[in-house]
Amino acid sequence: MIWGDLDAPGLTLPGTELEADLTVPWTAAAIESCPAGMFPFAQKTLGNVWQAESELAEGTLYVDEIDWGDSLESVDMKVGRPIRVELSLYKTDLTTPLTGYGMVMLANPSSPDEVQGVCASDLVLDDGVTTGDESTINSYASTEATVNSPTARLVIQKIDPALTYSWAGTSWESADTPVSLTFSGELNVGGKVIYGLSRGGWKPTAVGTYRVTFYLPTDLGQETWFDGSTIIRTAIEVAEEGEAGGDAVVDPLNNLTYIDIDVIAGGGGGGGKPVR
Repeated sequence: MIWGDLDAPGLTLPGTELEADLTVPWTAAAIESCPAGMFPFAQKTLGNVWQAESELAEGTLYVDEIDWGDSLESVDMKVGRPIRVELSLYKTDLTTPLTGYGMVMLANPSSPDEVQGVCASDLVLDDGVTTGDESTINSYASTEATVNSPTARLVIQKIDPALTYSWAGTSWESADTPVSLTFSGELNVGGKVIYGLSRGGWKPTAVGTYRVTFYLPTDLGQETWFDGSTIIRTAIEVAEEGEAGGDAVVDPLNNLTYIDIDVIAGGGGGGGKPVR
């Protein structure tokens, strides 16, 4: 991870950088998740803690790639169906690689209860407890890292796709009133910084075209920027129902990226899990 705009880091990481304490191995049923001779240790488990290497940005940090959530790019949305809006920023050309710990899936993939962990070898028995440390974890050198900027903001507005809009610093002029939402950055189960909505995601209440805009304010001593080289990372998932979803755009002049999505009828109300 790269730390940007450190006046207010916004995230607290577990443990100490490049240190680990592994005392609770995962169930034997998941041993096949690890390379031969290694054993899995689940995250968010009392007795297991680790922190991979991170780096402080020196001066201005330019983002190389933007990864919008696959669901926004691949599937049209439906009224009343909660949508989890997610986005990550990447540096992909680190001169000095950072040490990462290889994460493996242990249980409940692609669900709110998903469990991931690390693999470790050369374990020792300490007072009857099988333990490992940072020297035993399956690690790798990475030239790619996600970017954390606590100044990041998100705004969602209904628009007329036939019109052109001007950015006014915090929203698009002449577009509808922004949707009320709670937005922040967090570490996901795989150890990446993801910016997203909380409280069950966003649930559209009317059909139409909506512009979802992620921006980094330019009037706050901003140190994290998009430029002419910043690109959108292509969606991995393909729509199951033939819907196209939206196409993301980078606007480096206003230090923002947006995606226009169509919300169609159907989907019902009720609680349901957010689209991931």
